[in-house]
Amino acid sequence: MEPGSFITALKILCQQIESEYPSEAMAQSYLEFDDFNFTCVPIAEYFLCVIASTSANLGRVRLEIKKNRKFLETFVS
Repeated sequence: MEPGSFITALKILCQQIESEYPSEAMAQSYLEFDDFNFTCVPIAEYFLCVIASTSANLGRVRLEIKKNRKFLETFVS
């Protein structure tokens, strides 16, 4: 799956999820594909989504998001 077609499918899926579940219900999402990895974390009333290469260290990405959550929340407010 190419990242572009994944983003389109993700947009549709997020609209469906948004109508049924509040953002507080989701802690984190992580998907792994042959060509790329994806992680999504709720920040305030938004979702921060990261698409990365398969060699990227998403554990480090998630750690940095956790460490900088307060900044990210003020950034999106």
